[in-house]
Parts: sequence; C-alpha cells; structure tokens
Amino acid sequence: MSTTKVTRLCRLYMRTVAPHGVAFVPWLVAQIGSIGAPARETLTADLYRRISYRDETGETAASNVDKARQAVNA
Repeated sequence: MSTTKVTRLCRLYMRTVAPHGVAFVPWLVAQIGSIGAPARETLTADLYRRISYRDETGETAASNVDKARQAVNA
C-alpha cells in the first residue's frame, strides 16, 4: 500500500471516524480488507506489527499537541 493511500486513510479516519470513538487499528484493517483481494494479501504479520506498534515518543508528542490545542481553544 502506498504512503499516499495510508495518509489519505489516516486523514479520513481523523475527520470522519475518530469523533465517533472507533478504534484506529481495527478500522484500518477493515479498510485494507475492503480494497480487494490483492490488497488483502499485503496485510502480513509484519505489516500488522508495524501498524499496531505503540510509539511512545509519537504518542507523547500527539498528546502534547492535543493539550496545547485544547488550551488555545479554551
């Protein structure tokens, strides 16, 4: 799956799905599965491990950005 496709799916998730409380990884897996048979075969154990890996530095940075946005909007 191309980087552009993943970026588009992430933006779609943030804009339309995340506000409804749906978890990202199961949603992404469902999106990959709905693309078609060839794309379904690309969801290997390695890809799943990469998309389910929790990046502590990235999580902390995203949390800090969210807190800063909330402070500005308050």
